[in-house]
Amino acid sequence: MEITVALVASGILIAGLARFFRDFNHSYNSQEQVSDRDLNAHYAVRRLSETLMSAGANLPSEDWSILNLPEGSPGHRLRLSVNPRGGVQYMAAPLAGVLEVTVDDAKGFAEATAILADPQADGVPTFKVEIDQAYNSDGFVNGFKVTGASAVLRLSSTLTLEAGDAVYAYAVEDYRLLDGNLMLNDMVLAENIQNLTFTAYTTGQSTTTQWSAMRSAKIQITARTRNRDPALTDNDGYRLIDLSMDVLLRNRL
Repeated sequence: MEITVALVASGILIAGLARFFRDFNHSYNSQEQVSDRDLNAHYAVRRLSETLMSAGANLPSEDWSILNLPEGSPGHRLRLSVNPRGGVQYMAAPLAGVLEVTVDDAKGFAEATAILADPQADGVPTFKVEIDQAYNSDGFVNGFKVTGASAVLRLSSTLTLEAGDAVYAYAVEDYRLLDGNLMLNDMVLAENIQNLTFTAYTTGQSTTTQWSAMRSAKIQITARTRNRDPALTDNDGYRLIDLSMDVLLRNRL
C-alpha cells in the first residue's frame, strides 16, 4: 500500500511538473516571438523613417524625381534615388563625348551604379548616365578603375559636360515586401512583416505621387509573430502589432 501511495503521489507530482514546464515553455516561446516581432517592427519603421527624412540628400532634386511610389500613393513599394556615400565631382575642365570620367573621391563613388550630371547652364536639365558594370578590361572592374584616392568610371554612353558642371554618385534603393520580409533591393531588412504602406502628402495633406509636390509621408507597418499560436482564434493565430510614423521630407521643406 505504501508503495502504491508513493507511486500515485509521484505520478501526480510528475504530471503537475510536466504541465508546469509545458505551460512555461509555451509562455516563454510566445514572449520570445512577441519580442522578435516588436524588434522587427520598430527597426523597420525607424529605418524607413530615417530613409525618408534624408531623401534627396547630396543629390540635385529640383528637376529630378528622388522618391518614386510605383504603385501609387498609398502604395506598398518605395523606390528612392540616393547618393550612397556622398560622392560629388565638379568638372575642372569640359568633357566632350567621353565614355570615361575621373572622380577625385573613389570611396564616394564606390557604391554608385550610375551618375547624375547636373549642368549649371540655365534650361539644361539633370540627366543620368549608367556606369557600365559589365566592363572588365583595361584595369576596370565592373566599370570602376581605382587609382589611389581617385577613380575612373566607365560609362554606358558618352558624356558631355562644361567646366563647373557637377557629377553625383547615384543608386536606387528599392523597399518592398517579399514573402513576408521587408526587402532593400535583394537584402532582408526585417522579417515577418505582414503589411507595408507608404503614403506621400502635399502641403495641404492631399496624397501625391509627384516628388515636386511632396512635403511629408506616412509609413504604416503590420508585423506578426513568426509562428501561429494554437490558443488564438483571431488573425489566423498570429499575434500582430501595427505601427505608423509621420515623416517630414527635410529636403522638400
